[in-house]
Amino acid sequence: MILTPNALRLRAGGALVVLSTVTCGAPEQPATTTQTQDIVAWEAKQDVCASRAPSVAYGASCECDAECRDDARCVPEIPDGVPGNACLNACSKPADCPDKTLCHIAGDRVSTGFCLPVCTISSDCPDGTSCRDGLCMPRCVSDSQCRSGHCNLDRGSCTNGEERGKKPLLANCIRADECRSGWCATDTGVCLSFCAADRGGCPESSICVAFPPPNAEQAGVCLPTCADSSDCNGGRCVDRGSDRTCMLPN
Repeated sequence: MILTPNALRLRAGGALVVLSTVTCGAPEQPATTTQTQDIVAWEAKQDVCASRAPSVAYGASCECDAECRDDARCVPEIPDGVPGNACLNACSKPADCPDKTLCHIAGDRVSTGFCLPVCTISSDCPDGTSCRDGLCMPRCVSDSQCRSGHCNLDRGSCTNGEERGKKPLLANCIRADECRSGWCATDTGVCLSFCAADRGGCPESSICVAFPPPNAEQAGVCLPTCADSSDCNGGRCVDRGSDRTCMLPN
């Protein structure tokens, strides 16, 4: 997933403020009715468990803000997409983040992101995350990692069953919100989805192909499997060991 503070919950004098959703490369979108209902229910839960002791480590799964250590907040998997919820801090600059984390802000349309744990390989990261660009990026690879029971494999995020975007991998695109994955690659103009080769989790009929070495993180993209080049939207179908996949367009 491309992590942004989607519909980030804020309290202003105790009142709930629901912000618009923003996905990297896409126009700003208003929170849906279902998302707003999810946020309101989440805020109500915070009041119920406010007396719990802060016992959950940074980046680990949580149920409410009070459980998180180090003044972190429990970021929910819906609408933020973080599998199983996680204790994280919001940030706007590096100094906002605790040790062994860095401030990750996705895209140029938002000014706030999250402090994410640093990593070298995905095995350094908590369940429900993968190492990419030196950070443990939230990404589900199965429904079982989501409290909602719904993992959108195109986006690597937990959802309530609502899906956005219609275009599959390698379809031509102009905007991110056209793609099921929420990522329209600006250099190639096609829909892509990030993945970690050592964790898998690509949509049906696609596999994770790691970027060329050196790539200790095993970061890559999901590429559709193919029988021949006619399956590849103008690209080529190539052998990859026991599989065949479409190549990325030039």
